[in-house]
Amino acid sequence: MAACVAAGCAWRSTGVEHFLGPVYFRVADASATRALVWQVRRFAIGADGGDRVSLWMGALERTAIASTDQSAASSGSVVWRSPLVWSCDGQPGDWCFSPLFLTVENASRTVFVQTTIIGARLELGAETTGLLIGAERRATVWPEADAMTFVAFDSSHPIDADLAVWASRDFGEGASMPIHQILEVITP
Repeated sequence: MAACVAAGCAWRSTGVEHFLGPVYFRVADASATRALVWQVRRFAIGADGGDRVSLWMGALERTAIASTDQSAASSGSVVWRSPLVWSCDGQPGDWCFSPLFLTVENASRTVFVQTTIIGARLELGAETTGLLIGAERRATVWPEADAMTFVAFDSSHPIDADLAVWASRDFGEGASMPIHQILEVITP
């Protein structure tokens, strides 16, 4: 346990992520978009568990996006909890530092993740299995079944990402997708 706090460990499951050890993080203001967006930066040596297992060394940044449309339980924002936070004004998009522990709750399924690593990583999981030495930026999308998913993501401004999901179950038996609403969202 002391090694996790000193180096950094993460555990992910549906709707929640736990981080032990030092972590930089920020969350977006979901009121401007339909997306719940959060970023985490960790440095040194770490281990991740949950839907995949990995050991890594170097610098790791992870941006995750979940839709506010996917969960009635969602309050429309990412909730973060930490017993001790430094250098944080609490404003959406501001970088914060937690030296000990961080929990990020979003109450819905993560749809998009971009991970950037500089260093080395050994990973085993459903997404991928492999060994990396060097640098990698990977984006993964898990669209909902029987739905249309729209992701607007710019890696130079990741906290401003947007996401919309139109699931067929939301429109009832035999109903069609709301084409006018979809076109308003995806047309710049």
